[in-house]
Order: sequence, then C-alpha cells, then structure tokens
Amino acid sequence: MVLSSLMSLALAASACGPEASEPSQNLDTQSQTLDSGCETESPILTVSGPTTITLQCNEPWVVPAASAVDACGNPLTVYRYNTGDDDQDGIPGTIDPDDYGPGPSTATNGEYQVQFLAWDEYYNITGEIIFVNVVNCPE
Repeated sequence: MVLSSLMSLALAASACGPEASEPSQNLDTQSQTLDSGCETESPILTVSGPTTITLQCNEPWVVPAASAVDACGNPLTVYRYNTGDDDQDGIPGTIDPDDYGPGPSTATNGEYQVQFLAWDEYYNITGEIIFVNVVNCPE
C-alpha cells in the first residue's frame, strides 16, 4: 500500500514536469527575440518638409515624400489619408472611390489635415499630421 502510494506520487510528479528524456525549451532564444526591440518599439516615420504648409489660392498641392522603417530598420509602407490621391493612381480623391478624402482644396480658404501612418507586423503604429493652410481665395 505504501509502495503503491509512492508510485502514484511519482507518476503525478512526472506529469507536472518534464521527464529526464524530454528536451527542455530554450528560453534564451525567446529572450533574445524579445530583447531585440523590434517587437516593442514604434516605427520611425519621416515626412519631408514642414508640418505646416501655406498655399496661396489655386497654388498646386504637392504631397510631401514620406518613408518609414520599423525599429530594426526594415522599410515599411506609409499610408496617406486625405491627400487627394492616397493610392497614387493619378485619379483625384474627389472622384476616386478608393481614396481616403479629397485632400486640400486649393480653391477654398481653410486649414486641411493630411495624415501619414505606418505600422509594423507587431502593430506598433506611428503617425504624423501635416496641416495645409490655403489663403487668399476670394470669398
């Protein structure tokens, strides 16, 4: 009876932990991946030019160049919203159904916001908003 109780305890103990013949997991490799910074750091987004642009009435709006990299330096896609031609197909946002917003109206006074976003495979996101001021249009 005592022997069978000890065997039951031994079997229960082996069910809770690895047996001597089972390989143990290498936690060093997992730690190295998490310590690299790519998973926890935000991407770096660079938009050329100033964050506030002033255009005279009917002056052409030119979308600033933008680029992004993840925390490890790998290039990322930059998404543009309310630029007037977000998918860069040459069709303006006012008539292109797959564009996100018409972009700044250079014939109407006002402040327009254009947003740039980039995210990595770990869903770390970064963004920047450019303000476009259109001035001196007849009211």
